[in-house]
Amino acid sequence: MVTKDMARSEWTRIRSKEQVILPCTCEGLHGKISLLKMLDVSEPFRRVYDGEEIVLADNGFYWLQLAMEGEHAWFTVMFDDQGNLLQIYVDVTNGNHTDVDDPTFEDLFLDYVVYGENIHELDRDELDAAYASGSITKEQFDIAQNSGKAILQFLTKHLTEAKAYFIKRFDELKAELDRTKSLERGKTAKERAVDSEITLIPYYPNSDVTLAWYQDPDVCRQVDNIDHTYSLDLLNGMYSYLSTHGECYYICYCGGLVGDVSLQDNGEVSIVVCKEFQNRHIGRRCIAAMLDLAKEKGLREVRAHIYSFNTQSQRMFEAAGFRKTADEWYFFHLDAEG
Repeated sequence: MVTKDMARSEWTRIRSKEQVILPCTCEGLHGKISLLKMLDVSEPFRRVYDGEEIVLADNGFYWLQLAMEGEHAWFTVMFDDQGNLLQIYVDVTNGNHTDVDDPTFEDLFLDYVVYGENIHELDRDELDAAYASGSITKEQFDIAQNSGKAILQFLTKHLTEAKAYFIKRFDELKAELDRTKSLERGKTAKERAVDSEITLIPYYPNSDVTLAWYQDPDVCRQVDNIDHTYSLDLLNGMYSYLSTHGECYYICYCGGLVGDVSLQDNGEVSIVVCKEFQNRHIGRRCIAAMLDLAKEKGLREVRAHIYSFNTQSQRMFEAAGFRKTADEWYFFHLDAEG
């Protein structure tokens, strides 16, 4: 039997991640619940169910795991980068061990997958082969059989409630992960000197200055392709997202704040320079600084979404070394540089 852990250390496809693991009590049982966010994966993880191929792991995706002490079911619930529930995967285990910082289980081969409203049993042939070869005992084989029946019965009777529970816990854990990440970044964030004229200052609430940048209709159209300017709530929501999903900075040019630039954990970069300070190569220099930051974070590529009508930004990113590889997307491959 293979031992696996909640940190998913055996899954080398995940090159960088963030995770929170917390105690959990449910129906009188005690254990651990976790949310793991994948920041960088070597390649997307795909599976085919009911004739449809789905991506279950990619940059920005989340895996929620739930395990109760001594029980024989280990739930892994996959969410995409927008928080949509993709799949429920249940490992049948030889017993969960959750009284440690990184809970573990011994895999008893048999698995159950929920995709949509359909439930699939997987790897019964592996269970039978392990028993036939003597890799597991009769007691362990019976545990797998009986636990599998109980899991299938639970999923069949309570699938709607289970999905609602996991979605609720996902929202709670994601908020905790974002809060923890924001606190950690607040402690470690430092100013970044770009050159003698430009310094990047870590984000802090400053709407008295920043809201004015997003009252320019042309700037708002360039950024979001909208025909209205930002409200204070929209501005705060944007900065909250950028500062908890990556690094967000104000651009300080010759002593004054003139815009913002951010690098998200998934490698997406964005920048805004207020109109009166455009065409001074501020953006190009800031993007170069974000490429340096991406290297420090171990990212393989950086991407930017630029609308087809925004020729000014297209020229700027091309001058910084980005190449258009998809409709309205520009990429810079760090591992191929030089």
